[in-house]
Amino acid sequence: MVKIAGQKAESFTLPLFGLAILAGIVFGAALGAAIFWPILAKESPFSLSGIGGGLVLALANGAWIGAIAAVFPATGATIALAIREKKRPAATGNSQALMGAIGSAAGGVFVVLALGAIFSQALDLVSGLASALAFLMLCFAIAWMSIRGLAQRRAATWIRPQSAAPAE
Repeated sequence: MVKIAGQKAESFTLPLFGLAILAGIVFGAALGAAIFWPILAKESPFSLSGIGGGLVLALANGAWIGAIAAVFPATGATIALAIREKKRPAATGNSQALMGAIGSAAGGVFVVLALGAIFSQALDLVSGLASALAFLMLCFAIAWMSIRGLAQRRAATWIRPQSAAPAE
């Protein structure tokens, strides 16, 4: 793996929250549509306007719920990056990405516990645990890719590699 120069922890805060909320909106809307599609199709199989209106409502509700749920993993990643910077200021971008991803998954545990309490009667144990694991893996993956990508991009623009120097 290529070594990436570490960045200041606070430089990740705004992009990390923006990407998390954007991912929350997209995945929340998709999940809202997936959850409510069978209900909408069963209620009005011959009415496209009934399905369309219900689908828009499911997308909108899933989007704002996903945006709110995304704040917790982003907060966990930000806190983990700040702790990493205090303990080891000269961390590489790869170690920052790993620590941020672990913090994101830790922040995602709060969402899993809250949704688990809400949907405990509706889901059986296996599907509930599978959903929780999928959500935590998604939190980890998005945070790791986002932080590593931001660190890599910043390192490439701030430190010009020798091979990228213009020829004279």
